[in-house]
Amino acid sequence: MKKNVFLILITIACLPATVLGHDPGFSSIILTVGPQQVDASISLDHSDIEGLIANKTDEAVVEISNETFKDLRPEIEAIALEALLLRPGQGEPIQPELVEVKLNADDKVELQLRYPVPSGQTSLSVHSQFLASLPFGHRQLMQVQQEKGEVLIKRILSARDEPLEISIPVKSR
Repeated sequence: MKKNVFLILITIACLPATVLGHDPGFSSIILTVGPQQVDASISLDHSDIEGLIANKTDEAVVEISNETFKDLRPEIEAIALEALLLRPGQGEPIQPELVEVKLNADDKVELQLRYPVPSGQTSLSVHSQFLASLPFGHRQLMQVQQEKGEVLIKRILSARDEPLEISIPVKSR
């Protein structure tokens, strides 16, 4: 009997942490790159946004629902503004000219941002800034595609990853 209990305890102790722990989270960003703009579509679980709002506002508990979404919109928009860092080389960060947020039917919070591309720019550095503020182990799918849908980059990111360099297509005449 003692041998069986010992074997069970050893087996449990040897299980990978991912089996015993909970999912740290997964979000996605799709960047659609054109010669004049970069459109970002970011999808996060509502619990991730709740945690980000709680951290910024020092609220103990924040709950996003259809009823509370309207009241929390300013905080969500502020998070959206800080979600990505786009910059030409070592230049000044580019600020989004459009920010939209919505709660979809799957309890995902959707952030839509549009960044203007500075004239003559051929590449931009892109960094997902809020990954470091999400729970340890959170992963993010970053997909960069052209306006016609051709995928240029598809990568799983963590908080430790360096910014991505993306090419800006030449404006066709």
